Amino acid sequence: MTVYQLIVDRPLTQAELQTTFELHAKLERNGEYDQFLWFRWTFEDAQSEVLDRATEMRLASMALHAAQEWQNGDQDDRPDGGPSYRLELRPGFDPAVPLVRRYRNEERYLIGEWSDWRASDLRRHVIVAMLEADDAGTDLTYALAHSLVAAQVTEGDRQRVLKWLHRQQLVDGILETAADGSYYVFEVDVLLPTAYEWTAAQTTTEPVVQNESNGVPYALSSEQFSDVLNTIRTHQDSAERLPGAGPDASAGEDAHRDNLLSALRIKYSDGTAESFSKRGKTDIRVVVADNATFYAECKIWSGPSTVDEALEQLLHRYLIHRDRYAALVFFVRNRQSPNELPQKAIDRLTDAHAGVRQADVAGFPVVRVAVSSDPVDLALIFITVDQAKR
Repeated sequence: MTVYQLIVDRPLTQAELQTTFELHAKLERNGEYDQFLWFRWTFEDAQSEVLDRATEMRLASMALHAAQEWQNGDQDDRPDGGPSYRLELRPGFDPAVPLVRRYRNEERYLIGEWSDWRASDLRRHVIVAMLEADDAGTDLTYALAHSLVAAQVTEGDRQRVLKWLHRQQLVDGILETAADGSYYVFEVDVLLPTAYEWTAAQTTTEPVVQNESNGVPYALSSEQFSDVLNTIRTHQDSAERLPGAGPDASAGEDAHRDNLLSALRIKYSDGTAESFSKRGKTDIRVVVADNATFYAECKIWSGPSTVDEALEQLLHRYLIHRDRYAALVFFVRNRQSPNELPQKAIDRLTDAHAGVRQADVAGFPVVRVAVSSDPVDLALIFITVDQAKR
């Protein structure tokens, strides 16, 4: 997941106009610089050159709220020529914007942070982890804490989940709060029946659609798996023969993934990136037909250990027991020897993960691995992205 932080770059200062105040800040994405943000407020009734504490806090809150809304939206006002974003606010204070408590009028102080988790997805992620722990008879407090750490949530996200669990009476245990209402002790002794009722209420009541190819609801058939891989094979050939049509080789994993996804969406309109599945967001999710779904995990190839990371995410976080076919997609840079890499990945799966080589599909090697005794056929796809553009 992605965590955004709005950090003071220059404190709230009075601009040249007597009734205008500014806040210079920057937006960081997972600790890396992303955007410069400049907020300006105009007050027709300002009488002083110095902001009182309450007004200063309200301005910081409005800046945080505006940055969240913009970052989570279409970002239409991001200029083509640079990474700056300027926002001028003329209305009065918005009473719907909550006061931030972390703002200080000094350089590089964190105003606030947020993640791109939707509340409903995060709640489901946490509840699933706790239900599995309850069924297995393992520690519920650990399952809760581990699920939040794995989700890479902010402290604000964490506190909102804890408050929701408590207020909805989904858990019982030892709960202690600080003066500001935040929890500093949250030990779960038992999941209450309401937790199971909430989970059941999230399940669709629509009739199950049967996949005519194999009779299993929502399961991808071998024929559908082959069709998807043939589409990827076509994209692979185009991407390697016409590198100038895609992102630069130095681009990140997301850019190369989106290039692949755009090719899949020509044939399969219901193709998405970063889609919620089980315990996280899978890189590629394509609904083929009759709700049969293809999943793929994408990585920039950096050696055989890349296979371990991709495998752990795909098998243990995203796939469910009905998923029998999936793919690991590796983008290869630096003019490595692409013909040698599939064998290295095959060896890694067979030696370290008890994989069994299967027949190739659409020209891609396939290895069968097991997840809790359920076999999954994984296609190993290598797409070279290091050719020079002309």
